[in-house]
Amino acid sequence: MIDPYETLGVDRGATESDVRGAYRRAAKKAHPDAGGTSDAFEALSQSLALLTDKKRREHYDRTGEWQPNDPANPLSGPMSVLMTFFNQVVTEFIAGNGPDPTQCNLVAHGKIYLRQKLETLRATQAMGEKHLATVEKISERLAKKGGADHLKPALEWQARQIREQLKPVVADIESHTKAIDMLAEYTFTADPPPMQNSTFWGTGAAGRGWVG
Repeated sequence: MIDPYETLGVDRGATESDVRGAYRRAAKKAHPDAGGTSDAFEALSQSLALLTDKKRREHYDRTGEWQPNDPANPLSGPMSVLMTFFNQVVTEFIAGNGPDPTQCNLVAHGKIYLRQKLETLRATQAMGEKHLATVEKISERLAKKGGADHLKPALEWQARQIREQLKPVVADIESHTKAIDMLAEYTFTADPPPMQNSTFWGTGAAGRGWVG
């Protein structure tokens, strides 16, 4: 997935006029008639379209997604996971239910949080797969003595339902795994917390576990 800012050679604070000017300059060289390639010209055109659309640009700046929940964007899932984590710790701090996230190693503790979530998701996947395998075995071994078979189709339907329920779990596992890999590429500089306000964040519903 291309970076529209990098493609057009503008920074994130560029105005719409800056973006259009950068596009015109780059397009002269990238156009196939000027010795460029169709792929390069298309990338410029797509970048221009995104950065001159206020809502799409705001969404990209916030999530890294070209389109909301775009399955073709490999960053869509992990970015959603990471933004959920950051929004959660900030919201809890503002509400007085958690420590100041600027006073701890947010990267390290983000990885702890994500690994705990990943462990839960994998346990859910294992349970679902065991359920599915058991239902399939029952269906295989159940035989009607004669007449219409109502049980086997019902069991097969149940197996299909379990497979469908497992799909988002598998997708979440992939997103959380990628989110951990993304977070590992960052460092975080924390403010030293006041000694009297040093707080331990236990492992509650949010899966937290760090010392402030």
